[in-house]
Amino acid sequence: MWLKLLYKIKSLKALLYPAQAVQQAPFFIATVFKNEAPFLKEWLDFHLNQGVSRVYLSDNYSTDNPETVLKPYLDKNQVVLLKSQSPEMNTRLQALELNRLLKLIEKEETKDCWVATIDVDEFLFHHEGQKLDVFLQQFIGQKVAAVVVNWLMFGTSNLPKFDPQKSMLEQLTWRAHWSLGEHKMLKPIVYLANCQGFLEGPHRPFAKNGAKFIYSDGSTYQAKEPRILHEPLRLNHYWYRSEEYYNSEKRLKRQAFGDERSGKREADHIKACNYEQDFSILKLQTSTKER
Repeated sequence: MWLKLLYKIKSLKALLYPAQAVQQAPFFIATVFKNEAPFLKEWLDFHLNQGVSRVYLSDNYSTDNPETVLKPYLDKNQVVLLKSQSPEMNTRLQALELNRLLKLIEKEETKDCWVATIDVDEFLFHHEGQKLDVFLQQFIGQKVAAVVVNWLMFGTSNLPKFDPQKSMLEQLTWRAHWSLGEHKMLKPIVYLANCQGFLEGPHRPFAKNGAKFIYSDGSTYQAKEPRILHEPLRLNHYWYRSEEYYNSEKRLKRQAFGDERSGKREADHIKACNYEQDFSILKLQTSTKER
């Protein structure tokens, strides 16, 4: 009850500030992560090749030495790394860390920028390969709070474990049907000047007065009538990764967030996420390897 009240108060507070028109703006990523060292390089290389200027990370007390992987990116100023303020994690703490990163971006970069709050298991791209920073220029002059992108869930591809000689994207090619109900879940590309941060998790920021949420095709997002849209922007969500990763890491992380599935429901979900093959992201991976 108190959470709904707090959300209402913060929503009203955000409306006290007028939105501004989108300007020519750089594109950043902000995320909180824990024990993602084996996956960071591929994820960073991919997004830096899609028009991302810099990635802001909050490390939630990882124990797998992510600094070793991140050092080349830190040296090139492609990544900014913070330590989470708490070793615990839930949706509220995640939002607090994201707000901390957003404030740092505004201080170190500019408030006139785009920031995608995607996780390390999510890969954002244009379905025809257009660079993301270039794509977002079409919204210049509009009062946008965020461009929202639907999840596209990928399963384990029935892999017991990963082949270390191959990229994750090469190995995880089976996904859910376009219309899976879970695909109504969204991640925002926030226009920082028009938002007032998050309260719970990375999905819905508070919009300033006059700013709207839109899908990547330019249509208006309506919370009461959500759509499932995977073009022109797409967000591949590699929820499970391999079966080994799911059982050793993912389940523990989901327990921390209080939303672990179990039994038949989980088995059905895994099956649904291994419905059909999709190789569309691999055409972009080729250029990523050339970096």
